[in-house]
Amino acid sequence: MTVELILRPDLGKRPLRLKCRFKIGPQPSPRQLELAKNHCADLFMQEMAKQGFTYMSEYRFRITGPYVFVEPGTLPAPRRIRARAMLPHVAQGARFLDEGATGAQEMPTIQYTEYWEYELSAVFLHDTILGEYALPHEEKEAFR
Repeated sequence: MTVELILRPDLGKRPLRLKCRFKIGPQPSPRQLELAKNHCADLFMQEMAKQGFTYMSEYRFRITGPYVFVEPGTLPAPRRIRARAMLPHVAQGARFLDEGATGAQEMPTIQYTEYWEYELSAVFLHDTILGEYALPHEEKEAFR
């Protein structure tokens, strides 16, 4: 049995594969797709450079897709009412029914969408390992 050292003792740069998406009209020509990809890649590198990342050109950009374009939006927060608060209303005959609202949307197939979405991925270097953590107000909301 051999033992491998997984964690290095030095704090060298850490490569990370990051992704971004861009939208384009349906059925783009190869030239249109290449132009959109290059434009998005330039913006992606600029934004990552602002955050301290360095692009590793030897790995090149990868493109995947097409995907159905999903418009970003905000889901309504579900109404939360505790059983203790419901009790007087239920005693008076009120009914608490499920509102039926879910976060799921019915999506059309890719042939019937106005826009297509492609995903770019690239390898960037950063001096430290980045982790995501909840802010104090997010933790309070999670434990309600």
